Amino acid sequence: MLIALGYGGTQILTGGPGTPDTPAAPRIVWENEDGIKGLRPAAVEQVGETGQVAVFTEEDALVGRDLRNGRVLWTVRDGEDGVPGSAVVPDGNVVAHFLSGEIRALDPETGRVIWSHQIPYESDAKVTTGAKSIQFADGMVYVTTFDRVEALNPTTGVTVWSTRLESGGFGEARYARGTLLVWGPLDVYYVLDAKTGTVRWSKKINGGSQPPKLTADILFLALRPGIISALSTTDGSEKWHIQGDLGTLSVYDDKVVLLIISE
Repeated sequence: MLIALGYGGTQILTGGPGTPDTPAAPRIVWENEDGIKGLRPAAVEQVGETGQVAVFTEEDALVGRDLRNGRVLWTVRDGEDGVPGSAVVPDGNVVAHFLSGEIRALDPETGRVIWSHQIPYESDAKVTTGAKSIQFADGMVYVTTFDRVEALNPTTGVTVWSTRLESGGFGEARYARGTLLVWGPLDVYYVLDAKTGTVRWSKKINGGSQPPKLTADILFLALRPGIISALSTTDGSEKWHIQGDLGTLSVYDDKVVLLIISE
């Protein structure tokens, strides 16, 4: 199934049976036009024993819906500070973060809490120090907060490692084969060993024009004016850079792909 988002609402589509040579045109299974405010996918994977459950955020709640008909299976709310963020699906469960700083693993069929974990706070400003992003990679759940990165066991919620980042202001992370990159609007980049949480290096690099791209060995930065810089993920040293009228920077299969625009 396909979840399509647009200004008119959310549509759940399926391609029907079709054939390998002639795929069937998508058809609408169910849709939300304006009856559910704030509907957006939090975990678009089809999960659960039936494989027909998707998790959405709907205003202030995390909601599991049957993809076949849109029926609500469960709803999780967490009070004033519990607005849900994104979610990931490690090994069939749903792991979601809330702005209160709590991480919860939920049964996708019932919404039952399997385990919960509270992100430690460095101050009383819960909204700014709560979880900013969450991702699942290589058997670990990685949670990024305003000033900390944590790796959690997806089965138990036990903290494998927790590393505080001195600069603060973080909210985004990328993973690539044992390497974790964390950055934020203050233009400070941290590269960590994803297995241990050890900081390999950190740098303030101004002028980022696109989100950074990461492989296991190289961090690619698109910088103004028209510079692509390739840094070692081991020590932060620059391997090479090019300059010109550059388009979109993307990475596929550990290879950099540049769309270079020239006259």
